[in-house]
Amino acid sequence: MDEYKVWLQVTIHPVLQGDELTHWVYLFTDITHIHNKEESVLTASGMDSLTKVANRNLFTDTVKRLVQEETAFKLFIIDICGFKRINEALSYQSGDEILKSFALRLQAFVGNSGFIARIGSNEFALVKREDTFKNESSEQYVKNLIQKLTQTYTVLNGSEPNLGVNIGEANYPAHCSSSEGLLQCADIALQASKYQGRNTALTYSEELHKQHFAINELENQLRKAIDENQLKLFLQPIVDLTTGKIVKCEALARWITPEGKFISPEVFIPLAEKSELIFPFGEWLINEACNAIDALKGANLDIRLAINISGRQVSDLALLNQIKNALEDHQLPGSNLSIELTESVLVESLDVVSVLLNELRGMGITVSIDDFGTGFSSLVYLKKLPIDELKIDRSFVSELEKNTDDQAIVQAILGLAHNLNIKIIAEGIETQQQQDFLQSHQCAYGQGYLYQRPVAIKEFISLAQKLK
Repeated sequence: MDEYKVWLQVTIHPVLQGDELTHWVYLFTDITHIHNKEESVLTASGMDSLTKVANRNLFTDTVKRLVQEETAFKLFIIDICGFKRINEALSYQSGDEILKSFALRLQAFVGNSGFIARIGSNEFALVKREDTFKNESSEQYVKNLIQKLTQTYTVLNGSEPNLGVNIGEANYPAHCSSSEGLLQCADIALQASKYQGRNTALTYSEELHKQHFAINELENQLRKAIDENQLKLFLQPIVDLTTGKIVKCEALARWITPEGKFISPEVFIPLAEKSELIFPFGEWLINEACNAIDALKGANLDIRLAINISGRQVSDLALLNQIKNALEDHQLPGSNLSIELTESVLVESLDVVSVLLNELRGMGITVSIDDFGTGFSSLVYLKKLPIDELKIDRSFVSELEKNTDDQAIVQAILGLAHNLNIKIIAEGIETQQQQDFLQSHQCAYGQGYLYQRPVAIKEFISLAQKLK
C-alpha cells in the first residue's frame, strides 16, 4: 500500500459549566492541500521545503552563473555520515529536526560570505568565492566548519547524537571549467574522503581521480566475486592454552580472483563496508559459515565457529533474520555460532547493538568483542551488554616478551575479565614465550600463527581431527 501523508491542524477548545471544566473538544482540519501548496511554492522559488535553504536546482543555477562570470570560487559538498541509521534509531521525525538544525548551523557559519544548498537527502553544498577567505586558509576554514557541524544535536526524544561529516572540495577554475565537471570533481573528493573515515575533508586532485576509478573497478569486481561465489572461507583455530585442543575457530573470508591474484581482506573488507556490498557480503558470510559448521559436524567435530559482523550490518534490520533463516535452513542450533564485534560498533550504536545482542543470546549464539583495547574500551558496555568473550588485540601480544607496558595492559584486561566472568582469547600468539606469559596469568584461550594460520576448511578439519 502506498504511503499517503495527511497534514492535520488540531484546534482544542475547553468546555466549561460555570467555572468547572467538564471536557475538551478537539477539532481536526485537513490542511494537506495548503501544505502541499506551500511546498510547491518553495520548490518553484528554488528553496528546499524542509530546511528552507536553496534546493539543488537553485544551487546548480548559481554554480553555472559563477562559471559564466569566470569568478574564482571553491565548491564543497558536505555529507552527513550514516544518516539512514540515525533515522532508524531515532525516528524520521528526529532525522528531519537534525537536518533543519544542521542547515541552520551551516548557514550561521557561512553567513553572507557564501551560498549553501541542500542537494540530497543528507547532502549539502557550499559555494564560497576565493576573495572571501581573507586571511584564513581553506584548510583552516574547513576544519572550523567540521567542528561547528559535528557538535552535539538535541532532538525531540531527548537524544543527543553526535554527527559525523565528510567533505569533498573542488576549485574553479583550477580543477574544471564547467559547472557539471566541477560537481563531479567535488563528488570524487567526497567519496575518497569517506574511505578515510568520519570528519575528514579532501580536495580534488588527478591522483584522487585515478584512485576513484580504481576503487570503482575493484568494487565491480567484488560485486561479481560475491555473486559468482568466488570468495572462499578459511578457518583459524582458537585453542585451549592448557590442553592445546581446538575449542573454537574464526571464519575469515579470502578472495583469490579467477586469474589467481590474491586480494587482501585488508583491501576488500573496508571496500565492502564503505559501499552497499557489505550487505550481500554479510549474507554470503552467514550462509558459508553454516556450510562450514555442517562440514565440521560431518567430521564429528563439535567446534563453535565465529564470524565478524561490521558496524553497518549491525544497523541493518535484516541481519537478525538472515542469521535466523540460515540456521533454520541448515537445521543448526545457535550454540554452533559466535558473533564478533569491534568496540567502535558498540560506542556508535550501543542501543541498537543491545537489542541485537540480546536477540542473538536468546538463540544460544555467543558474543565476542574483537580487538579489545584498541578502541574506546568502556566498562559501560561490559556492564550493559551480554558479552561472553573479549579478544585481546594482537598489538598487545606481539611484544609481550619485552614490553612491560603491554604486559601491564594484558594483566589488567585479564583481571577485569575474570572479575566480570568473561572469557579471554589472546590474538596473534606467535611464540612460546607469549603463550607462557598468557598461560601464567590465567588466559584460557589463544589464537595465532603459533598454532595455525587460516586454512581452507578441509585442511582445518584434518588438523582438528589430529588434535582431538
